[in-house]
Amino acid sequence: MTTADAAQSTPPASAAPGDTVSVAEAAQRLEVHEKTLRRWIRTGRIPADLVDGPYGPQYHVPVSALSSAQQVLDVVKVERPTDPRTLALAVAQAVHHEHETLRAQLCQDLADFKAEVLAALSAQSLTRQTVVDEPPATELVPPKQERQRRWWWPFSRAT
Repeated sequence: MTTADAAQSTPPASAAPGDTVSVAEAAQRLEVHEKTLRRWIRTGRIPADLVDGPYGPQYHVPVSALSSAQQVLDVVKVERPTDPRTLALAVAQAVHHEHETLRAQLCQDLADFKAEVLAALSAQSLTRQTVVDEPPATELVPPKQERQRRWWWPFSRAT
């Protein structure tokens, strides 16, 4: 880092209350992307003035707002690297919990189904016993009708 970079990365100590910087310079000082800083300006997190520039209106951020924003960023910024093993363990635990829940539900459903089947079978066996105890009803079975044989049909003799 050169001395020029160091001077740009921190606001000057003798900044006058009316000093402002462009969005690009403010984003560089805060170490955020320009789009992030513009979003913060739109939402009101950082005050900015819309000033006429050579290419149209441009935002200019007060240096005092940069110092307070930098203090907030230093407090809020927390770096937590993602550990793949911890993530895998958390996913495995969640999957195991869901698996055990589904397995318990399936076992309960199976037990309920078995109870229903046993109840149906016992009810069916009771009705069969009462039917067997009754005398069989005589049913009228029609006599077997013989088909009319046709002399031109080759299989008419084999019945």
